[in-house]
Amino acid sequence: MKSVRLTICFLALFCSRFMAIASERITVKTIDTLVLKSRMVFNDHPVFMERTNDPVLEMRYRRADFMDSIYCTITSSSIKRTRSIFLYSRFNSCDSLVLLDNCRLNNRDSVVGFKLPTLYTENDSVSLVVGLRLHPNVATGDSIGARFSRIRFAEANHGINLNRMVSPFHCLPIGRIVRNKGQDGVHTYRIPGLSITRTGRLIAVYDVRYHSLWDLPGNIDIGMSYSDDHGTSWNPMSIIMHKDNQRDTSNGIGDPCVLVDKNSNTIYVAALWSKGDHAFHHSGPGLSPDQSGQWLLRSSNDNGHTWSGLCNITAEIKKPEWRLAFQGPGNGITMRNGILVFPAQYKDEAGTSFSTIVYSQDKGHSWQMGTGALLNTTEAAVAELSDGSLLLNMRDNRGDYRSLYKTNDLGKSWSNYEKNGKQLIDPICMGSMISFAYKGKHVLAFSNPHVQKGRKNLTIQFSMDEGKTWLPQYNIMVDTRPFFGYSSLAYLGEGQIGILYEGKGELLYTKFGLPF
Repeated sequence: MKSVRLTICFLALFCSRFMAIASERITVKTIDTLVLKSRMVFNDHPVFMERTNDPVLEMRYRRADFMDSIYCTITSSSIKRTRSIFLYSRFNSCDSLVLLDNCRLNNRDSVVGFKLPTLYTENDSVSLVVGLRLHPNVATGDSIGARFSRIRFAEANHGINLNRMVSPFHCLPIGRIVRNKGQDGVHTYRIPGLSITRTGRLIAVYDVRYHSLWDLPGNIDIGMSYSDDHGTSWNPMSIIMHKDNQRDTSNGIGDPCVLVDKNSNTIYVAALWSKGDHAFHHSGPGLSPDQSGQWLLRSSNDNGHTWSGLCNITAEIKKPEWRLAFQGPGNGITMRNGILVFPAQYKDEAGTSFSTIVYSQDKGHSWQMGTGALLNTTEAAVAELSDGSLLLNMRDNRGDYRSLYKTNDLGKSWSNYEKNGKQLIDPICMGSMISFAYKGKHVLAFSNPHVQKGRKNLTIQFSMDEGKTWLPQYNIMVDTRPFFGYSSLAYLGEGQIGILYEGKGELLYTKFGLPF
């Protein structure tokens, strides 16, 4: 009797251990042992219309096991959105993939199989990646889903059907590449700003870094693209801010911030002009372009088709003894009382940096700068709260967390808004924050790399109590992959939120339904 109880206990322990690993690994019974054969990899990121190597599915297995064939099942809605399916190998953790095979789909296909060649690698494991080519009429924000449904190893007599517990459908949003690295001969696109006009047009602004990925000073212009269908298609790039180089002196303009006046529908773009080396690190006291970086503005009254001349407001907002004063980047806001507000930053006479705001009470004719909210902060985002005060969400160079301060008097004075301690983790990076009304609630949305080290796991977080608490159950994981880190949000209406963000030299866009 005792031996029977021991046997039952052993079987119960074995079964519980098997179930614990089944959701992640496939088990194949051989003649004499139970061997762990393969592992599913689930990454969250959009699948971009313009490329086929964004991993929809990924599986890793031991090199010595020699996989013979693999089958994928695609959801019925995804079949209608997919033209072709591609199989790649990834021999290590890097981004480069090697194409193994591909096939075209028709509306009747739901299961696709690939016969594998013998793959040689010095690593202990092999990764197989499945990517898709989508139909051109697919809308941004739609989703695509697939799963591995059957595998066979070379030494096995039969294949293994994978149930949905072991290999569930993996669904990912569809996005668009607004600007691709190398497109139009440009080395790198960076620093996204996004806003939406009264007509529903999305305005995207960004750095056009012609020769390298580096910040100002350098050969940089401000580019603009727009979309009239919430990001499913984008018009070709327009250069909206440019200065000719003077001999060996670069005249770069960078770090844009876009603001739409919700009353007049005027679009304003602010950017930093560095004549020579007068950008963040080497700008000095004074007001002239030969001494200090310059705050430039340009505006459009016809939805971004034509633009005013460049307007220099440096003398209005900068104290002569300061080393620098400039914008966000990202996006500005129109307050309910019509005041226009840009997030801003400056370096005082000692070179200490402060986040603040720049605002106009006369529809953009003149501009004023607030006082510094907190020392050693730089790139900030600003949003209006329900009581008409402004919340400043700042990149804090002390690291690990954002800092949030509030003003009731347009930046003349500031108070710490985080009475219960810091909540928003941050790897010292720019972030985006917007406010909007939804189903009778005043919502704050915030996006940044949701880590304290490195730049990855781009996440949108939400607050229903005006930034006092942020609700992790509503987090949207946008992209888990490492990237340059900057992003910009826009509320599209009808429960939809759009995000423009940096990849590694390209600018990417997708949208999501609100999760509440």
